[in-house]
Amino acid sequence: MLGYCRGTTWGFVCYNVVAMTRALRQPLLLLTLLLSASAGAFAETRDTWLGVYLMGNKLGHSHIVVEPARWQGKQALRITNDSRLTMSFLGQSTEQVIRSVDVTSPAYKPLSSEFSMSSMGRLTRVSARFEPSRIVAKVSSTGGASTKVIPIPKGVSLSVDPQLAMRGQMKVGTKVGFHYFNPATLVLEKATAEALRRDTVSHDGVAYPTLQVAVRTPMGDVTAWEDDSGDLVKMEAAFGIQMWRESRERATAGPTDKYAPPTDLAEITSVKVDKPIDDPRAMRYLKLRLQGLRSSNVVQDDRQKVTTETKDGVVTAELEVRTTDIPAAQAVSIQKAGSLEPRWVRASTQVQSDDAGMRTQAAKIVAGEKNALKAALKIRDWVHEHMTVRYDIALVRSSLDVLKDKVGVCRDYAILFAGLARAAGIPTRLAVGLVYAKGSFYYHAWDEVFVGKWIDLDPTAPTALVDATHLKFTHGDADAMFSSGRFAGIMTAQILEAR
Repeated sequence: MLGYCRGTTWGFVCYNVVAMTRALRQPLLLLTLLLSASAGAFAETRDTWLGVYLMGNKLGHSHIVVEPARWQGKQALRITNDSRLTMSFLGQSTEQVIRSVDVTSPAYKPLSSEFSMSSMGRLTRVSARFEPSRIVAKVSSTGGASTKVIPIPKGVSLSVDPQLAMRGQMKVGTKVGFHYFNPATLVLEKATAEALRRDTVSHDGVAYPTLQVAVRTPMGDVTAWEDDSGDLVKMEAAFGIQMWRESRERATAGPTDKYAPPTDLAEITSVKVDKPIDDPRAMRYLKLRLQGLRSSNVVQDDRQKVTTETKDGVVTAELEVRTTDIPAAQAVSIQKAGSLEPRWVRASTQVQSDDAGMRTQAAKIVAGEKNALKAALKIRDWVHEHMTVRYDIALVRSSLDVLKDKVGVCRDYAILFAGLARAAGIPTRLAVGLVYAKGSFYYHAWDEVFVGKWIDLDPTAPTALVDATHLKFTHGDADAMFSSGRFAGIMTAQILEAR
């Protein structure tokens, strides 16, 4: 994602490494699941190292250990996944550390889960306890701690292994469904694993006969290649991310060229265009064709019309985006806006609009303003002026976290705005997609507010008007920043009309 970086040369390009984080988090999660499938319930400890690559460039490594354990006096399995990634965007390096520890029954049913992500001194931790009819999850971060209870619907059986029931029987054409708990979004997700074909893959001069398995989830699709014993050889996800089974020495080694800089995510994941867009911040109408999307379910609204075509699994979308002036005449009171869209005023795990400090700050900014639009614009301007751009925090943080230190990039601006706006009683959603700058489209997050109708506001932008180069993939609560990963691919854009 990118933002308008006040005080920098590019002014607009604040690439948010979370676009990569969410893409990496999903294969790391599913990697743990797939590896657990090949470990007998009480077999010897299994120790696996994998190198993590982006378009052939080394990002880091992942280390998975599956071992016997005890849980409340009974036999169990412990699956530990430690990953370390080093990345760069716009020349600034950052490191991210991901750790998960899952304890399961011998049948791979989840019993407890500890998940943490840290970057540049910031830490988010999720601890989950699994009960027969619910999951109790505690989220801890710089901003404090909160607890969320997630009901388990009747008939839903959770697993940390999508292929457990078919282990040893997985053949081409086999398809199994499963539910799992996603600690990034704190929801139960349904996914499928399907054996597609026999395939041979090569790495470091070694050829491996494998079974190719497609894992489809709400956050995006992952393809895994397993050898005949069920061990993972390779995994591939969005943005050209790959993981390869390697020796410890190979997995933990840096780039082969010791002078090579860290891979710059902003440039590698940007969407190239066939011709430049002049004066993009003033753009009121844009028609373009995007090729290479991984999903056709692109959001449509009054501002954006979309037609899609899918061929051989590749999605081409034609988008027509119109930006109009902010509708001051249609604005309603904050009270009425909240009564019409109550869902988007409520607090959530990442948007803590019910926090006393958040409410106090929102009240100071709004200063008694009753008009929803005018109040929203006050909050937008306050966020834009009080936030400071910082590129190197590769972590999704909550509204309260960001309020405490007021640094970050576009997703931090957007989530802080959402917390303050909801605290003021203004219905607010987060929007995620692309925005144009310096010859390419970059991943970006902004906000939508309901002021009598839904309108877009971008707190990272120098002005309130959201130009037509903002291409929206999805919108919703903070989990929209994760679920937008299902659209990510190696995309190109053809500009059809711009004015």
